[in-house]
Amino acid sequence: MAAKTYYVWSALYNGGDTKELKRPDGRVATVVEKRNIIAVGEKVTQASLKIDDDAWQALIDGGSVRSYPLPEEANELVSPAQAAVQRITKGGEVDTDMLLELSFQHPIANPPADAAQELPEGT
Repeated sequence: MAAKTYYVWSALYNGGDTKELKRPDGRVATVVEKRNIIAVGEKVTQASLKIDDDAWQALIDGGSVRSYPLPEEANELVSPAQAAVQRITKGGEVDTDMLLELSFQHPIANPPADAAQELPEGT
């Protein structure tokens, strides 16, 4: 059975190259020479990250990886939930899983029932 593919929603640090340097005072310092960063939007699996079940589940639970891609309209100024709402209001299609998950996290996508306003009669 093939591993389920997920999409990176926040840049992931996946190891890198380090080197130990001896300081003049005799202490040893570890210097990071290269970081392996997996960029937002990349497709990943648990196997491709070479992590155990608990670490993989933590990435899923924290929202760092999700089963649907980050909306293209999302950026530093527009949250994924706002991007989904914008897409819907413009008549575009939105992944159902994304909409359901984001609707619980963003009040614009899913306002509380008591926040609904009734229209006066005759309007």
